[in-house]
Amino acid sequence: MKSIKSLVLQIYEYFRKRWIRVHFQKFKSFNKCLSYNKMAKLSNVVPGAYKFVAAYGDANLNRRLLEMGFVPNEEIIVIESGKKKIGIMVKIRGSKIALNNKVAEKILLKRK
Repeated sequence: MKSIKSLVLQIYEYFRKRWIRVHFQKFKSFNKCLSYNKMAKLSNVVPGAYKFVAAYGDANLNRRLLEMGFVPNEEIIVIESGKKKIGIMVKIRGSKIALNNKVAEKILLKRK
């Protein structure tokens, strides 16, 4: 069982590195790639309508976000962009959700 788990982790790491190499070699940085593809981190956006692209966190965070309604191409309305201590208020599927800046840093959105 342990060997299967290590094999799956090796395959995952291979494809992750390959994806990064293919997508970011042109841009030389993550931020340039985001601006080229008109994407932004939730912590950096201004109030308005966006589409959810992805969340980069551990399994627990991804599960919690999925339960709140963060699914790909779901419309998200940023009500209030956060200041340093307050966080960010978003509206998704008719519910208002407040997220702290740590979580918002791991969420990618695309301008609608």
